[in-house]
Amino acid sequence: MSIEIKGTGDRQLRGAEHSTAARPDSRNPTAEKASSGPSSTRDTVSLTETANQLSKLESVVADLPVVDTQRVEAMKQALLSKSYQIDPDRVADKLIGFETELNTKT
Repeated sequence: MSIEIKGTGDRQLRGAEHSTAARPDSRNPTAEKASSGPSSTRDTVSLTETANQLSKLESVVADLPVVDTQRVEAMKQALLSKSYQIDPDRVADKLIGFETELNTKT
């Protein structure tokens, strides 16, 4: 897989103005070719196998539905039939655990 990188125009990278290396004259494209010798006309980027796997995984995840419609429908039915039971102790434990986890990460 290769990616074409377009030029950055006349913008300079931060710190480049202090460089002692010779810079080609951007107004004269033949100056660069003459001073740098043979050059490639395209830049390429090679991805590692891990990057390829991550890219495939990202596309698989992107194809998954954002909402589990079967679970939502089951919850709707349970709420409508008033059969859904809320366990306040479990809710409190989950909230405390969440807060504890947040505090330990900061």
